[in-house]
Amino acid sequence: MSAVPDDRQTPGEVISGLLAAVSIFTSLASVVFHPLRLVLLSIVLALVSAAMARSNTRLPAIAVGVGAAAFVVGMTIAVAGGRPLW
Repeated sequence: MSAVPDDRQTPGEVISGLLAAVSIFTSLASVVFHPLRLVLLSIVLALVSAAMARSNTRLPAIAVGVGAAAFVVGMTIAVAGGRPLW
């Protein structure tokens, strides 16, 4: 037995963090490019990441928040600027 606790992440937690990072990237890209198409993908990735993560991880929750904010900002810019949503 060791006195040091084992803080290794499980493979599911690693994949959850990766999905959350990809979700944040696509959320930010959706503001610049096609808002509706990309933000839907990023929100689905963020929700899958949040479902896979433990309750004490913050990155999936941040990814969901960034996805929601990107949806609002991207749709506002697209509607105000007359850009296509798809």
